[in-house]
Amino acid sequence: MWYDGKDTIYHFTGMGFGGGYNSMAVVMRTSTDNGATWSRGRMILPRFVNGQMPVEAAFRMNDGAIAFTSDGSPTLWISHDEGISWNSCGGAISGNHPGVTQLKDGTLFGLTRDTKVDEMMPIVTSKDMGKTWDYKASEFPPLSGGERLVLFKTKEGPLFFASLANRGIEITDASGVKRTVQGLFVAISEDEGKTWPYRRLVTDDGPGKGVGSMNGYIFTMSERIGEHLGYFAGCQATNGVIHLISSSQHYAFNLKWAMTPAPAIKYPPMPVKQIVETFDGPKLANDGWINYKSYEGTFDGKGAYSIYGRGRQGGICRAIGYGTFETNFTLKNFRFHHKGRSYQGVGLIFEDRFAAKRAVYIREGDICLNDGEGQPEIKLDKIPDTVKIKTVWNLDKKQWRVFYGLNGEDAVTEFPQSVKGMFMETPFTESVGCEILAQHASFDIDYFEIKPL
Repeated sequence: MWYDGKDTIYHFTGMGFGGGYNSMAVVMRTSTDNGATWSRGRMILPRFVNGQMPVEAAFRMNDGAIAFTSDGSPTLWISHDEGISWNSCGGAISGNHPGVTQLKDGTLFGLTRDTKVDEMMPIVTSKDMGKTWDYKASEFPPLSGGERLVLFKTKEGPLFFASLANRGIEITDASGVKRTVQGLFVAISEDEGKTWPYRRLVTDDGPGKGVGSMNGYIFTMSERIGEHLGYFAGCQATNGVIHLISSSQHYAFNLKWAMTPAPAIKYPPMPVKQIVETFDGPKLANDGWINYKSYEGTFDGKGAYSIYGRGRQGGICRAIGYGTFETNFTLKNFRFHHKGRSYQGVGLIFEDRFAAKRAVYIREGDICLNDGEGQPEIKLDKIPDTVKIKTVWNLDKKQWRVFYGLNGEDAVTEFPQSVKGMFMETPFTESVGCEILAQHASFDIDYFEIKPL
């Protein structure tokens, strides 16, 4: 979507053929009453062509033309008659979801995903209105699947850039300390992309708290960590406020905030806190749970919560925090639905998008660890009446241990893989979360505990 600065909002979208996005036409509609009503959609690019999918960037060019970017070839579409007709720029930017704007001298300037120069995100430029593009390394880390950058020229003049640095990027805070932050950040350039001296993590600068992200993933927003995933979009409102949305969150700030150094570190990483869920209903006893994708959940009135995932993984999740911890689960009444296109099972997943993923998968014929696709750890002759799982994460040793008990037994038997030793090169951060999920399956959970050790 793009506002022309006068009275019209433009909405560009792809229309797929056969339910996919590989072959698309492009439809445009407009609104002159702030989105209350819209014109009828009009196919401005009527051919169904591979890669013709509108992405984030739309902008007014120096000569007054309107331009928007798309994946594939060509990258840029341009209209000189306020959207009535559209012409191709003739060339393509390598990668996906490019952000593009135009500099004062007419050069098209952009950044893009899914390609690298010297292991960094590329800066792409064109001096012939998009027919050809040149590439060089930027100072920003590259992006990949499930991620999209934002680039536009602010009303004040500087360029605004938002992206992800899940492996870290250096900022300088208000105390003059240079430190590494991870996740969603913004950067500002006052010299048309030559340098980006202003960088800031997008966070509330408060103590750590669990926040939902795309597809139900959870992250810990803190002074060190921002959102880790999402197809971002951004704009600057008429009052100067910059609005940045992910696939699940909305952030709002002004240019001055983005150019002001973050406060010095005040809070420690969010610590592990003990919680116990007995699932007595009518709602979960502890705050901090969020839904993971789509599922059906009901309390049975007898101290159990049923989770039914009709399709790909669905259930509940929450942030855990930083430190050594133990978790305990009691599960029962497993039901597996064989018509599922992918595996049928239950997942107890510990996921940190800044570190690693560890999991216990319970399937009809076995229980396995980590990826759910390897050799089964424990073979099952029949579905157990109950399964108890205990996991222990030792931060100092970077070790994960897992124990189980079947049919009423306590979780005291260690998995063979765990006995051999399961260690992580990169330890869990304060952003590790716990996901309790069903995939083409359902089950009841009647006890859950997290406790620091």
